[in-house]
Amino acid sequence: SAAGADFLSYRLEYGQGLYPQAWVQIGTDSPAPLVERLLGEWDTAGLDGLYALRLMVVRSDQRVEQAVVQVTLDNTPPQVAISYPQAAQEISLAQEPQVALQAQVNEPFLANVKFYVDGVLAGESDLAPFGVVWRAKAGSHTLRVLATDRAGNTAEARSDFTVK
Repeated sequence: SAAGADFLSYRLEYGQGLYPQAWVQIGTDSPAPLVERLLGEWDTAGLDGLYALRLMVVRSDQRVEQAVVQVTLDNTPPQVAISYPQAAQEISLAQEPQVALQAQVNEPFLANVKFYVDGVLAGESDLAPFGVVWRAKAGSHTLRVLATDRAGNTAEARSDFTVK
C-alpha cells in the first residue's frame, strides 16, 4: 500500500546489494494512493543476486517515508549433464533389463529433475544422486533430462543411445 494522510505521490526503486550505492526507478512517480493493490511491475530479467526494493511515499509537507525489503533474484538456469547412458552408448538388454538413468545437476535451489525417454516421463528425482530406473526396450532411444529450480528456471540435456 502507498497511501495515508497527506499523501502526495509514491515511487518504487531497486538497487543492487544490501546497501545499494545507486537506485533505479521502476516505472514513474504515481500521484494516486493505492491500498493493498499492485504498485508496479519490476522486470528482473538479467538480474541475479541480492537486491533491495524501496517504496518511497511523499507527503504534502514534502516528508518522505520509505520501506525497504531485500530480495534474492535467480535468473540463472541449473546446470545439467547426463551421466548414464552417454551419447551413442550401446546397452545390452540381456545384461541390463532395467537401466539406471543418471544425471548430474548443479543448482543450489533445485525443485526437481525429470527423466524422459522418447518423450515419455520415466520418473523424477529431487535429491542427489539424481536418477531413475527405466525398463529397457530394444531400439534407439533419446533420453532428455529436464532440471527445474525453485525460481522456475529450466535446463535440459539430451543423449541418444541404443538398447540391443
